[in-house]
Amino acid sequence: MNLENIFNMLGGLGLFLFGIGEMSKSLKMFSGSLIEDIIKKFTTNKYIGVLVGFIITALIQSSSATTVIVVGLVNAGMMALEQTVGVIMGANVGTTVTSLIIAINLLGLAPIIIFIGAILLSFKSNFLKSVGSVLTGFGILFLGMNMMSKAAKPISRLPVIKEILMSFENPFIGLLAGLVFTAIVQSSSVSIGILEALGLGGAISLWNASFIIYGQNIGTCVTALIAAVGAGVTTKRTVAIHVLFNLVGAAIFTGITLFFPFLPFLEQIFPQNIMIQISAVHILFNLISTVLLLPFSNLLIKLSCKIVPENKN
Repeated sequence: MNLENIFNMLGGLGLFLFGIGEMSKSLKMFSGSLIEDIIKKFTTNKYIGVLVGFIITALIQSSSATTVIVVGLVNAGMMALEQTVGVIMGANVGTTVTSLIIAINLLGLAPIIIFIGAILLSFKSNFLKSVGSVLTGFGILFLGMNMMSKAAKPISRLPVIKEILMSFENPFIGLLAGLVFTAIVQSSSVSIGILEALGLGGAISLWNASFIIYGQNIGTCVTALIAAVGAGVTTKRTVAIHVLFNLVGAAIFTGITLFFPFLPFLEQIFPQNIMIQISAVHILFNLISTVLLLPFSNLLIKLSCKIVPENKN
């Protein structure tokens, strides 16, 4: 263990953050105001709303961005509270696409992806530049992942790091760690990607990772909470629905993980591939939570109204 491993870890993290940020930024610029129009027009039915939330988040690679757009539309009076439920749940499912793409691990193709992206960036066409930016960010993301995973193993042998990683075996510490870290970086995609890199480097087990994932899903609500500061009652209720969805989902999956052979089942289906296992936990958390809670959307709305009552003043 030496400083080189620490520098490689930090450098890999920097490349990963830059890559995923560049990719997300370019996709959002490419989609433009079309997203807002689609959300306003096609979310009157909550089931279609789930599909809309999923597609938009899968395209722009950020559930936080989709939720913030929804919060903005509600605050402007362009969306009713009932319309937001499906979109928010769909956005949570859509964000799992990023973890799956990362888990596939296209490291071998990263150099050629960066090369193609760099070529497209040299064109004058804004469309080609946007595509080039997405591809370049995509390739850099995998280079960063590779650097992090290689550096993770020797770093994880340090006594202090061992103790920290061991503490994540406690479900509540894992939940708290995932919540706090995602609240800081304000992106579940980033935190899941880093978790997958640690898993690839052998620094963390699926058991430890699962509780961190549940906490990460709660932590991703922080961006929406910030966006709702000083907003109206309906906007705050929208954010309350977002928080309730993830809190209930975390409670359900913590129980499933503790009392049922959920993780051993995934390890049997995807043996020797912890990145896919981590991605599967993330996908199932959001997908099953949506299937279970969408029929009770009216109850979530009522609870949000209880949490954020009418301002009589």
